[in-house]
Amino acid sequence: MTINFIRLDTKTAGRVLVLLAYLLFVAVFILPLSTAQAADSSNMNKSPEEIVQQMKERLRLTEEQVAKIRPIIDESFNKCRDILDNNGQDKKSNRSALQEVRWKTDMKLGQILTEQQMSDYQNFFEEKSEKSQQDDMHHGKGGRSGGGMRAF
Repeated sequence: MTINFIRLDTKTAGRVLVLLAYLLFVAVFILPLSTAQAADSSNMNKSPEEIVQQMKERLRLTEEQVAKIRPIIDESFNKCRDILDNNGQDKKSNRSALQEVRWKTDMKLGQILTEQQMSDYQNFFEEKSEKSQQDDMHHGKGGRSGGGMRAF
């Protein structure tokens, strides 16, 4: 079996490498962000109390954990809503601000949840993100920008 390679001049080869590097960057860094945002937007239709209730059920939280988590979710929810209300259509700015809220929320939750609960929390979020992206593609949507709350 013979494999023929395409011969490219130096200038064209350089352009091909730049294009491949760009595509790799998009695949590794940009697509996961849009997936996370698509899943996050579903929680902006839920109240903080509904989010806490879903977390309680899915993660089997104790009443003590629920009491500690409720103010964290309330704060995160309000910050996300403020970002979306005040930043208008600046998607890049929204994404960055929402990611920061999400990161801070996850850090606080990590101090309350057990290792297994945190793992379950992250796994559920990843599954929800993938499903949301597939639903968007199936329905012809290119993705949605949205809130910074984890999807529960």
